[in-house]
Amino acid sequence: MSESDRIKKSLLLVEKNLVLFVPNLLMLISNFFLLILFFHFTGFSEYLMGLRDPYNVKFLFNLKNWFLFITYVLLVILTDTFFSCSKYGMIKDVILKGKANLEKGFKFGKKHYFTTLKIHLTIFSLMILPILLFILFLAPALMVYPIFTIPSMALFIFLLIAYLIYLGIRLLFVYPVMAFEDKGPGDSFTGDFHYVKAHLQHTIMTWVIIVGVAVVASMIRSGLENYSSFFPIKLFPLVLLFSIFLILLEMFVSMWEHVFIFESYIDGKKTIKKRKTKKRTTRKK
Repeated sequence: MSESDRIKKSLLLVEKNLVLFVPNLLMLISNFFLLILFFHFTGFSEYLMGLRDPYNVKFLFNLKNWFLFITYVLLVILTDTFFSCSKYGMIKDVILKGKANLEKGFKFGKKHYFTTLKIHLTIFSLMILPILLFILFLAPALMVYPIFTIPSMALFIFLLIAYLIYLGIRLLFVYPVMAFEDKGPGDSFTGDFHYVKAHLQHTIMTWVIIVGVAVVASMIRSGLENYSSFFPIKLFPLVLLFSIFLILLEMFVSMWEHVFIFESYIDGKKTIKKRKTKKRTTRKK
């Protein structure tokens, strides 16, 4: 299947299975609810409403507020992981069966919750590893030799971007491996590495399409946001509807990207089977 065919098929699957958006909507609602609770219990909402002096920095040195902030972040991570995992299960059903079921998605989320959480934490650790190494080793050296700060920072940023691109390509199919092959976190990473190695060109093309669509969508969203700034304050309902539209647009693009990645994974596996079948047929002849 060509890239254009996969794009069209992924769009069609998303359009026919709007239930896929339910986990994302529930994630958005839960995050908003947790944020309100955080603002309420820390008193930060009073600063936002102007009921307290905004220049009073005692809020930042309150240990209780820091504890609540850490609790808030952990709860967001835990709830988002469940809804993300449920979404992966629903996308799997859409690819294999053409339709998704919310109840089955939640069952999948419950079954593979800790696997998804471990994969999330591992990817996050790999992403921040260069920054930690910079803080621990390079930053102290630059304090002693400040003359090397600018060239060192330029080189570090270049290497960091290259590393993140490599990581993005290498780990592109880790969630499809987890979902389709029913693997644990370690086997999911191993299976992803083997798959990418066997389908390097296919993987790079998929990654380029995903990044390209994300960049175009970001440019469109940025342009629309700039346009919305010209709305007068009296048209607040219109501004609100416009903001909701931008959120839905971003959700649609994100959902399509996930479906496209899962579809690309299956398409790559089909290609391998076809090649093996041809080789067997040739040997028999």
